[in-house]
Amino acid sequence: MVSQPTHAVPSRPSGPNQGRPRNCMLSFDAKNAVRIHRTSHFASYPYKGGQTTWTSLWIVMLCMVAAMSPPLAAEDFRTKAKEMFYHGFNGYMQYAFPLDELNPVNCSGRGPDYSDDDNWNINDVLGNFSLTLVDSLDTFAVMGDKLMFHRMVQLTIDTVHFDVNSRVQVFEVTIRVLGSLLSAHLFLTNPELGMEMEGYKGELLKMAKNLADRLLPAFYESPTSFPYPRVNLKVGVVPWEANSTCTAGAGTLLLEFGVLSRLTGNPEYEHLARKALFELWERRSRLDLVGNTLSVQDSSWINGMAGIGAGIDSYFEYLLKGSILFGDDGYHDIFIDAYEAILAHIKDPHGYVYKNVNMDTGRLAVTWVDSLAAFFPGLQVLAGDLTNAVKHHWFYFTIWKRYRALPERFDFSMQQPSINNYPLRPELIESTYFLYQATRNPIYLEAGELMLKDLEQFTRTKCGFSSLSDVVRKTPEDRMESFFLSETIKYLYLLFDSDHFINKADSNWVFTTEGHILPVQRNFISKTDGVRASLPRRKTSSDSTARSKTPRTCPNTQNSPFSGSLFMTTQHVQHSNSNVSPTPRRSPTNSTSQPEYFPNASESVAPPYYGFPIPLPHVLAVNTIVGLHQDPMTERILTSVGGIDAWHAARDQATSHAGSCDLKNADENDNGDVYASAAAASACVPGRIRNWNHDLQQQQTTSRRPVHQIKYEGGWRKVVEVVGAYLFVRVVSRGASYFLDRR
Repeated sequence: MVSQPTHAVPSRPSGPNQGRPRNCMLSFDAKNAVRIHRTSHFASYPYKGGQTTWTSLWIVMLCMVAAMSPPLAAEDFRTKAKEMFYHGFNGYMQYAFPLDELNPVNCSGRGPDYSDDDNWNINDVLGNFSLTLVDSLDTFAVMGDKLMFHRMVQLTIDTVHFDVNSRVQVFEVTIRVLGSLLSAHLFLTNPELGMEMEGYKGELLKMAKNLADRLLPAFYESPTSFPYPRVNLKVGVVPWEANSTCTAGAGTLLLEFGVLSRLTGNPEYEHLARKALFELWERRSRLDLVGNTLSVQDSSWINGMAGIGAGIDSYFEYLLKGSILFGDDGYHDIFIDAYEAILAHIKDPHGYVYKNVNMDTGRLAVTWVDSLAAFFPGLQVLAGDLTNAVKHHWFYFTIWKRYRALPERFDFSMQQPSINNYPLRPELIESTYFLYQATRNPIYLEAGELMLKDLEQFTRTKCGFSSLSDVVRKTPEDRMESFFLSETIKYLYLLFDSDHFINKADSNWVFTTEGHILPVQRNFISKTDGVRASLPRRKTSSDSTARSKTPRTCPNTQNSPFSGSLFMTTQHVQHSNSNVSPTPRRSPTNSTSQPEYFPNASESVAPPYYGFPIPLPHVLAVNTIVGLHQDPMTERILTSVGGIDAWHAARDQATSHAGSCDLKNADENDNGDVYASAAAASACVPGRIRNWNHDLQQQQTTSRRPVHQIKYEGGWRKVVEVVGAYLFVRVVSRGASYFLDRR
């Protein structure tokens, strides 16, 4: 077990309001009367000499002392992230090793469920090969713990093998195990990283090759280019294997298989992964959208739900990262086409929601989004579309602020989670990390601080960290998935370590979808010109709403066979100063260069917003959509621009002009009054609600069609689909009513 000191959770923010407790903010009026603003209640308590009590005096004195105390540095949070990693890993080694995962509530281990072969939630990822140990290897290297890195590498070599009777998912084992073995091998063999291990003879690479060879029957026994979703590591594909796979499962093997081909000299691994990836794109719809689930037998679409979340997400990720790692323009060209289709058909015209749509028609299919799609802002940063990334991230972070975790699914029509659990996923933290690297805006450090504290407060147990079965009640679930140590904590650690070699401007790295780090090396660059083969458009026959549901074969869905996501605008930013990873050779076509969102950029947030990356009206609008009514961050910026009372006065005045607002142009009104514009942005929706409801009812009565098949033809900008509009109404009305009632 690793010995690591325990550090208390930092109690003060490192963000713009440094050194001040978030429930106590000070301001002085014209008469020098001290007021204490309780940010959780929008209330102020005047101090008038003898009319106050000794208790009030002590509160004032404590707040003043707190305001003068030095702020906690990012180093404190980096240290805390490291302590959290060792707490979770020590618990696994003490109570679970050599099994695959830790049960952090009962402090025991778990492996495959041999009693129920169809328990995919367990058996897809737990193969009796010490999963948490293997998946965590390169995290030791990232944290600079050379001694423990070498010890755990040797333990892996001595104890882990893959000649096991386990039926596992090809995708999950590839990204968690194969990717980690390759990353650790590259750390060990690169003298510049200082992680060389005496006596190491490439054993991890040999293990990676052995594992990949056991996965190949999923390709060889398939009648198409798409692999079967699962394979038994000892006997191959079983006769009763499922005949369907998802887009991410078939199209997210490129980085690991490609690196393995380059390290071993065997091109077969990359050839199979590349062929599946291109074949998926060949089966795109006329709208350049790909569906969620397809048949391994005949390559037809079984489920035509298009989105950017579970079941599809990492397909887009590996197109872009494959072009960076291997220098292949073919991958990049497909990514650009796919991304433009996402902006055109999946992104809501208002820039707030990335919908789940029918891949053939582009019509709204469901009214929820899932947590896996929170990775997408990070991918947008890598693509150079920083403007959309900033807005996209803020939506998911607002959901986190409401629940202090990210539910697996959030239904924006009901303004509540539709799947309540949180399995310690890293996607939002990953995007936060990438945005901070690109902008250096301290608000992302503050966001990371909040998420770190919430993980510590709501998920820590005596021997690890537990998932949450209900983000509302904060009910623990007795499972700590391996990606918590390989991704979630790793991104938190790197977020607070600006001087880390991974974060240097001259560093070239690509993170796999499991957070494993692969260096961009000259010997990885493709020797071909990278020109892709002709990919003709293929018509898709049937509407996705008529396609039947299939057994869960898609990765990481937690009973979520489809996916969705949120947020974006129509403008692109070509980012040239990012320290994250190499920017692709060209930005999306038809792009318009815009100022980047650095802390003091003209189109970003000036000091009155305390460094918020999007303008105040948009902050308030997103809060209203998510249903977040009491939020210290928002209350801080309201206070910073003059006080809560002025805000309420502006809202009162704005309600009389609610029907004429335009959120896109509401950053400032003609008089430069930020209150009036912010109030108008938040108050405008109630005036639209009546129109939307009326139009929705009228169209539904006239057409007698299901709601999700009615296309919205009127109202705000005449592009919001009926269900999206109805849902927007339900969500916004609650928040708007709250503010109006608090006059």
